[in-house]
Amino acid sequence: MSDGRQDAITWEGFRKDVKTLHALLEGSPAFRPGLVWGIPTGGSYAARELARLGWGLLDEPAEGCLVLDDLLDSGQTLQAVREWLKGRGLSCHYAAVYKKLRPETAEWAWPWHGVEKPAGSWLAFPWEARPWRKAEEGPTDAVARLIEWAGDSPLRPGTKDTPARVCKALREMT
Repeated sequence: MSDGRQDAITWEGFRKDVKTLHALLEGSPAFRPGLVWGIPTGGSYAARELARLGWGLLDEPAEGCLVLDDLLDSGQTLQAVREWLKGRGLSCHYAAVYKKLRPETAEWAWPWHGVEKPAGSWLAFPWEARPWRKAEEGPTDAVARLIEWAGDSPLRPGTKDTPARVCKALREMT
């Protein structure tokens, strides 16, 4: 859970951080794949940036490729993607542009990551920016999407205020 600190990452900063990861990957004798697939959504942006640095960009994962994500946080994405790729018979390498410093995710530590961030911070990525929306609306938008996922409308009178109530309750519980 976020401790309220927000780290707004700009496109310029993101590209710089991808170059940091690129240098680590290129400098490793144990790791030299030239193909990258990005885990949607943030990993796709990261993979595109690596492609600008000379990597081959894949539309879907392939044997031995680099599977790239924007952030290693809880480890849940890594676990799900590894299982999915294992089910497809693929063995891949993994990396993330950012890693949050969490003792509980040590078992999910990816060998390569570019930049470490504090565990309690909320990373605001440039592709998530909505200039027409206030910064604090991001979490309420996520709750609204969950309501839609569950098959209801977040605009219905009975659910219209639910996203704000859920976010308020989460802030009070933590």
